[in-house]
Parts: sequence; structure tokens; C-alpha cells
Amino acid sequence: MIEPLKRRRARTHNRPHYDIRSFDMAKSIQRKEIIVLIQCQIISPPEADPFVVHCVVRPDVSRNRFMKQNKIIFVTGATSGFGLSIANRLVSEGHKVYGTSRNPSKINVRLDFELLQLDVTSDESVKQCIQGLLSKTPTIDVLVNNAGMAVIGAIEETSIEQAKLQLETNFWGSVRVTKEILPVFRRQRQGHIINIGSLAGLIGVPFQGFYSASKHALEGYTKSLRFELEPFNIKLTLVEPGFFRTNLQHSSVSATKKVVDYDSIRPKVLKALSDSIEHGPSPEIVAHLVSKVIRSKNPKFKYRVGNDSKFLPILNFFFPRLFEFGAKRKFQLM
Repeated sequence: MIEPLKRRRARTHNRPHYDIRSFDMAKSIQRKEIIVLIQCQIISPPEADPFVVHCVVRPDVSRNRFMKQNKIIFVTGATSGFGLSIANRLVSEGHKVYGTSRNPSKINVRLDFELLQLDVTSDESVKQCIQGLLSKTPTIDVLVNNAGMAVIGAIEETSIEQAKLQLETNFWGSVRVTKEILPVFRRQRQGHIINIGSLAGLIGVPFQGFYSASKHALEGYTKSLRFELEPFNIKLTLVEPGFFRTNLQHSSVSATKKVVDYDSIRPKVLKALSDSIEHGPSPEIVAHLVSKVIRSKNPKFKYRVGNDSKFLPILNFFFPRLFEFGAKRKFQLM
């Protein structure tokens, strides 16, 4: 709404004709107003001097007229899978997106967003990446913690080093990036963190034990963090996809040790996991959901996306024995 300075009503027969010469705006942060200065040149009568109209523009929140639409968004793990789909979707909608990769120089495809080097398992890499990001943009609106990997194999077959790498990437990686971004969000008194969880963070998945553990940890961390950040107007959202058609099975790491007793079930479980991913829906569905969450004025804390992500946790809660029967059947353990 515009509140012009009060002026005496000019007579109709002597009303001046004018042309706008300049338009300047200055934002008053303390008063949450936008001060508009419009310099006008009188055309008739010619002897009149230019004058300045001083208006105060206050945001009309009810109509969302002055709210920022295009945001600055930081997406980790943005070169494949969910991350690539999310980044491409947000860029197509007009947002300014910065993505990350461990090795940007090895990316041979053309991307419509800037790619920064980031290894989420390294404290120093995370600090340098965020410093580089802040040198390009003074503000950040949204952080999407998506970077991750999977160690595939029975828990007994997985080495301690591999288990640590799984947690360092999927859980501690998100913690590191969030920790570096939070001072920016607190200073802005606004921000939105979207953590990409998983169905594996809701139920146990065989031969993905430490992947499931990392996603369970991310869920508990996000649930606690949202209460701590609410006073600073920082929103948290947890997106939990089920099985989707990503490259997770191709970018995964196999457990180094092979225990003979698992030879009879390992191939069947791994095939069931691979089939679930290869025949899953497109990751564009998750990208569409993330876009919707970012546009929402009051996003929910948790979104489950995919039929299996919505149905299986409910079945597990209300009918645990039926869930166990279905899970064993799905993963070929019967």
C-alpha cells in the first residue's frame, strides 16, 4: 500500500502535466518500509521547477505483493539423482541455484547452474565452499541437504571404515553444511533448510543397514533442530522419498567382506533393491515437491513422497507383523 505525503488538492484548470525523470528506492530495515523517491519534470507550465514525490511503501503481506519470489538456493550433491532434478527444476522456475560436486571438473554435461566444489566429509572443504558461496551472494534463502551415498551389503560384511564413511557422508555431511549456513540464516532472521531423508529412515532395509542408520540419524537430528531454530524464523523440512529411479545402485559402495552364509540370500535381496529403484517413479516428482515446499508460506515439517514411503511406515506402526511379512516378501527373504 502506498502512503503519499499529503498535498493540497490542485485546481482542475491549473493541474500541472509532468514526466517522471527518475525513480529511486531505499529500504528502511528498521521500519520495514520501502521509501520511494520519484523525481518529476513539469511540462506545463514550463516555468515550474521539478519536484519530488516522497512515498512510503509498506509490504502488503495479505496479498503477497512485495514478497521475494525468486530465491537463492544451495543444493548439495546436485550432479545426479534427486539433487540434479531439484536443481534443474528450481533453475527453470527462475531461482538462483548453486549446486555442489566433489569433482566439478569431471562433470562433462552442461548445467544451467553454477557448480561449487564440496566434499561433505571434510570440515575444511565445507568451510571453503560456504565462504566461496558467500563471496558470490550475501544472502542465502534455502539450503537443500541432498548429498549422500550408500554402502550395500549385510551389516556383518560392512567394515567399520565403510560404516563410518556412510555416516560421515549422509549424516555428518548434512550437519557440517548446516552448521556453516546457520550463522547466515540467524543473521538474516530467516532461512529454510530442507533435508532429503529416505524411506530407509523410517523402516529398516536389509543389506542397507548403515544407510538406514544414517537416515534415521538425520531424521532425529532434524526433529530436534527445528525447535531450536524456530525463534529465528528458520524453517526445517524433512522430505522422505521411497524408491525412485535414481543412480543410487550405480554409485553405491559394496561391502568389502563376503560372509559365505549370506550367499544364499544376498543376490535375491540386492536384485529386489535394484528392481525397486529401476522400476520406481521419476525423481522429478521429488523435485516438484521440493519446489512446492519452497514456494509454500507455511510448509509442513515432514513430507513423504512415493507410495511405498507413505504406506509402509503406516503399516509398520499399526500392523507390525503384517509389515514384516510384506517386507520379507518384497526383499525376497521368504
